Formats: sequence, C-alpha cells, structure tokens
Amino acid sequence: MRPMIKYYFTTFGDIYAGFEFQEMNFPDFKIIVQADKLKDYTALSDSEKTLEKIKEFANVCPLSAFVEEVEASKISKRPRLENDNGWKSDYDRKNMFVFGAGASAYCVNENRQAEFEKDELRPPLGNGLFSRKFKKFYDKYDGVKLSLYDLQHDKANVEEYLEEEWKEVQESGNQAVMSRHINIQFYLQELLMEISKRVSKEYYDSNLYAKLADKLQKINARNRKMHFAFVSFNQDTILESFLSKYFKRPLSDLDEYVEVNDSPFCVFKPHGSWNWGWQFPNKVGNRQKNLFDDDVNFHELYYKYLGKPIDMVGWGDWGLELMLNVHRKGKLTIDKSRIALFDESDLGNFYPAILLPYRDKDEFTMSPKHICQLNHYFSYVEKLFVIGWKGNEALFNNILKNNANKIRRVIIVDPDHKTVEENLREILNKPGVTKIIYNDFEDFIKNGLDKELK
Repeated sequence: MRPMIKYYFTTFGDIYAGFEFQEMNFPDFKIIVQADKLKDYTALSDSEKTLEKIKEFANVCPLSAFVEEVEASKISKRPRLENDNGWKSDYDRKNMFVFGAGASAYCVNENRQAEFEKDELRPPLGNGLFSRKFKKFYDKYDGVKLSLYDLQHDKANVEEYLEEEWKEVQESGNQAVMSRHINIQFYLQELLMEISKRVSKEYYDSNLYAKLADKLQKINARNRKMHFAFVSFNQDTILESFLSKYFKRPLSDLDEYVEVNDSPFCVFKPHGSWNWGWQFPNKVGNRQKNLFDDDVNFHELYYKYLGKPIDMVGWGDWGLELMLNVHRKGKLTIDKSRIALFDESDLGNFYPAILLPYRDKDEFTMSPKHICQLNHYFSYVEKLFVIGWKGNEALFNNILKNNANKIRRVIIVDPDHKTVEENLREILNKPGVTKIIYNDFEDFIKNGLDKELK
C-alpha cells in the first residue's frame, strides 16, 4: 500500500507536502520529496546525495525545526481566490517602470537636494536601513538592537548578514534568530512609514516621483488607452502617494493596485509594503515587544497568533510556489491572499508584509492575484524603465525573461549602469533589444522621459 502524502510543518513557517525519506548521512534532517520528484530522487546514487543535491529534488527540514506532520486527507483545504479580472485587449500596456532603493534615495531634484541629503528621514539604500541616524526608531526594538553589532559594522553588508542568519534558521531551526527577524520587520514597518510621510509631505514641490506622475497623467489624459505599470521593490509608499494624487485614484484596497482595465496604472510591490499586512484577531499593547519577549517563531506567529492553520495557510498556492521555484519545488506558507491594506492608526495591529533584505532568499510578498497579474502584464511590455534598481532579484528576473518577449528597449537610469547591465544581461541579450542609459533619476525626468515615451 502506497504511503499517504503528509504535510510537514516547520518552525520557520514553510509547510512541505510529500513523502519522507531517511538518509543515513543526514540523520538530523527530514527529507520531504514531493510526488512528481520521486522518480528523479530515487534515481540518485548514494554518492550523489550531498545536501545541496538533495535540495534540488526535495525539501529539507532540520529535526530541530520540525513541528508536526498531518495526513493530507485530514485537512479540509480552502479554495484559492482566483483572478477573475479579464484583460481587455484595446489598452496600450507597453511601458513598465521598475524602481529600486536608488530611486527613493535620490527622488528630490537639485533645488532641494542638499537639504534632502541632510534630512534624517531621507530614504536609505540597503546598507543604511540600520544607520545610527535611525536610533530613535530602533531603540524601541530589542531584536534590532541585538543585531546592530553586525548591521552597523564599518564593512557591514546587510543583505549578506541577514542571508546568513536565514541559513542559520533553516539549518538549525534557531528560534532566537527568528524572533529577531520578526522584530526587525516591525522596525522597518515603522521606519518606512515615517520616511514615506516625511518625503511625500515635505518634498512634494521638488519630488521626481511627483513630476513623473504629473507627466504620465497628462499623457493618459490625451490618450485614455495608454496605461502604465509600476514595479517597486521599495517598501515605502512615496511613489504610490503621488500616483494616487495626480491621477485622482486613491488606493483604498489591494485590488485597486492591479486594476488592469479600469485604472490607468498598476502598482506591483514584490517585496511588500509598510502599509500591507495580516491582521491580528485582537488588539494588544506593544505587540512587537511581546512577540520578541515570548521568543515567537514564524509557525507560532502565522498559525497561532494570527489564526488557525486551516484559515491561515495558503492551501491553494502550491502550484504558484512551484512555478516560482528554480527547481520547481512546491511549498505552502502563510496565505498571502489575506494580506490587507491598513493605515497609520492600525500600526501594530497587523503583522507587516515586508520581506527582509536578504541576499539570496528571493520571494514575493504579495497576493497570488498580484503575482498572476504581474506575470500576465509582462507579455505586453515593450519598454522597460529601470530606475535606481540594480536588477539583482533573481526570481523577478527569471519571470521577466520567460514572459516579457516583446521587450524592445531597456532604459537604465543609474550612475552604476554597468552593474545593472550585468544583472539584466539575459534580457539585454535578447534579439532586437536596445539599451538606453541615463545618469540618474533627475537626468531621466528632465531629458529622457518625454523622448522615451514617444
């Protein structure tokens, strides 16, 4: 009799489905092989079964991070919310703008640039997220303070440090590190909220995002069929605040971010946003401190504090995760279709949908509907504007490469354009693709935007 498929829950929030194998060389790990990988996995010889090779065919969980296993037949699955928004074919969707940290860090023009550079709430680049100038924020987060020795070191690389810590979580189930990372997410939520408010309100008269939105709104007013897509890897809300104002389209729920027919713009945020999150069922004081003090791991956070597993697991997302994984391995985790939009008054009542800046741990922190809409939008794109983004998100690049087959121009806006070119070489090397370079955001707004949109 064939064994029953089981779900295997881990302390770091991932849920694997398949069949368990015991490997004598790796007694401290559970090896979970999904059904469609069984043939390939069992064909491996013992000499081929290094841990890295095993991970190509199976999900690996350290025993110390294992929570429980549940037979698949005993779980009543929730149906996945499908995308029912049909795409009307008569819109011009050829322009997509992709923004990274460099866009927000340099979003103020020369008239107030010197003032902006001295502002303590100027949006930081990746390594500046834990700068000493943000002390009044991180002083409230004990988990952040425990990481500052490494995060503020003179030669610190924030992405590499957090990536090494995530490997520690996956290889040993280190609960203390998990609770620190949860604490860091709450810190980033508050910091990016304050940065967004400051920049949007105090620098509206000289903001390059504002000028971009102004120009695009006027183009759309002349040609209602001209729509625009924005992909922002920034978790601030500076871009969308100006888009909402200039187009007079407030973003009041997450579906409004991706109205491909009824709105002149879509905003995709693969790494989440400070004002996105999962709502806690009850309100308590100083929640982030309580979670840290109680040494809460991701499994407890997702499936105890936020709700029961039957409600909080994204049961329908297996195929989506499989599609996104480089080795086509599926997994389940917290239900991203439950991510909701909230405002400042609810800060602390939502667990932030914010992906920490890991070097290699690349995933999307947005709802399945947003992912499906983005995936389909790529098929229309002819001009890709890359502004202040280094092009180093492998998952995004892979989907872009496989789906954006109409791209003819890539406009790179970055003083370090060589790095961007290297990271996007597979796109740039496609037949018929032309590359255009602008030195910086302001140069592009002044000298390039009107020309490139003709």
